[in-house]
Amino acid sequence: NNDNNQWLIRSTDCNNQLESNESYYDNVIICNGHFNKPFIPDIPGIEYLNNKSIHSISYDGNDKYKDLVVLVVGTRSSGSDMAREISLVANQVFVSCRNPPDSNININNN
Repeated sequence: NNDNNQWLIRSTDCNNQLESNESYYDNVIICNGHFNKPFIPDIPGIEYLNNKSIHSISYDGNDKYKDLVVLVVGTRSSGSDMAREISLVANQVFVSCRNPPDSNININNN
């Protein structure tokens, strides 16, 4: 959380545990859980970012993400579909997954 009420995400490269990155995002969408049983992990500070993070079950369209930088966590059906749709209006969309996907997902709004 910074002065702009953005998420600070720290990540580590799965292949090289020594490399880590820090990035800021306006919104975070969590796309894990099994269909109608969403799971939102215990993330410190989540309560301070009202409506800045959602589970995919609460997604109701891409209009809220216009010109924002968005991180979608999860690459199954919901995450991939939402990332693709949000990329039509967002400034940038990043997709995060636990294991590297079999094929590359490239979402670029430019």
